[in-house]
Amino acid sequence: MHNADTKPKKTAHKVNKAPKIREIPDLIDLNSDLSEKEIKVLDLYFSGYPLHKAVKAAGYKAKDPPTRVFIGNRILQKYEGQAGGKEIFRRIGLGEVRIALKLLALTEDPNPRVRLQALNIASKCVGMQREVLESLEAPVIVIGGQEEQDQEVREAQEALRAKVQGQGQQPGKLVPLEITK
Repeated sequence: MHNADTKPKKTAHKVNKAPKIREIPDLIDLNSDLSEKEIKVLDLYFSGYPLHKAVKAAGYKAKDPPTRVFIGNRILQKYEGQAGGKEIFRRIGLGEVRIALKLLALTEDPNPRVRLQALNIASKCVGMQREVLESLEAPVIVIGGQEEQDQEVREAQEALRAKVQGQGQQPGKLVPLEITK
């Protein structure tokens, strides 16, 4: 119900643009040690704050949430580059004790597959099982079957046996895997 003299007002829509690095007041140097502000952001974020709110609460002066998220992601990137995997998991509350308690709870799950998998993982954690990748035996791959390759395979097997025996372990039988065309 507009008359000809009255035009509807146009409303300006904000467009969230990705922040440019030069627009961010506090650049994050990925190669330097973590600053007190950056550690505060991490502490707040790992305790449950949304990233943009953690950045603001730590004292960064960025005005809009996308810029704060950008700063927060740079801080996380810096932390991940400096911290080891164990430290990151412990910092978010997944230390050895918490994982063990979760595994214990899963061993009482009504689903037998879940119980079996939890017990399997727990037995690996306490050293009752070894991963296949940890064994010293390696497959030997032979492509073709030419005489000189056969000799190389025998030499590789002997070298591996000598290495295994030198470490005081009994070698398994090394069987070459043949691939033919």
